Amino acid sequence: MSLSAVLDAPRLAAVLGGGPVPLGHETATLVAATALWRYDRHGRTDLVVNLPVTARRSRAELDTPAQLANELPLRLTVDPAAGFTTLVRHTATKVREALRHQRHRGALPPRAPGAPTAPQVNVMTFGTLPDFGSCRAVCRPWPTGLVADIDLNAYREAPPAGAGGAVPGRRPAHGLRLEFRANSHRYGPDDVARHRLRFLELLGSAAGRPDRPLAGLL
Repeated sequence: MSLSAVLDAPRLAAVLGGGPVPLGHETATLVAATALWRYDRHGRTDLVVNLPVTARRSRAELDTPAQLANELPLRLTVDPAAGFTTLVRHTATKVREALRHQRHRGALPPRAPGAPTAPQVNVMTFGTLPDFGSCRAVCRPWPTGLVADIDLNAYREAPPAGAGGAVPGRRPAHGLRLEFRANSHRYGPDDVARHRLRFLELLGSAAGRPDRPLAGLL
């Protein structure tokens, strides 16, 4: 079961902040938002978010069609007294550290009895959709596998026709489509809609007040 939401270009720019967007900032921001949502939901400051990666690093590997992939557990700490900007920086550091080991065997850490299942955040904003004359290509992603609890997929959302392209080194002209995928044995449509709404509320609050203590955003 899945429900989607679209962050158009202006909303995405507000979430990412002004000025140039560093490589990987979209991923770090969405993973940090997921950590904040999990903290709001379960009250745990030490948590794990699973990050799918290509497990391919060289140019030749990336250019070779393959199904090779891995999943890295990110151990994150949510400091209620810190702001969302600090959490994003902390997440970006953890992502960079984890990517150094993306070829290691993907064994997830053991989960304590009663602990919540770690969500997966899969940010697939690579590549651009081609145009064929006056026709624009549309991406229809396939499901990415079984879901243990609630996972988040993010896809690049092209701007409306005639909206213009991105300016190099500046905030993106594209948006993001967020897909909330849930285990249908645990959640009904109303449950998923409620979690989607809460995630977007937290993301909007964090974007509007990125330096306010996280405890004040809940």
